[in-house]
Amino acid sequence: MRAVVSSVGRPVNVVMGFADPSITLEQPAGIGVRRVSIGAGPARLALRSFVDGAREMRAGRFGFVEDMASLQELSEAFTS
Repeated sequence: MRAVVSSVGRPVNVVMGFADPSITLEQPAGIGVRRVSIGAGPARLALRSFVDGAREMRAGRFGFVEDMASLQELSEAFTS
């Protein structure tokens, strides 16, 4: 990233969807990256949770309900 940022005279955008998860937002920003995207990462994360829950139900268990967001939490997250 550093080589690209230093060699182009334009803002650099980086897609981090498949990047090393130990990289923090501050690291690319610190070398001049202007925008960081994670592509379809949030959708894939939600689908992983959905698939895990479906597999658990298929096995006759419902332990995933302990990990569900509360209605209050969802309301607060999506209220401006």
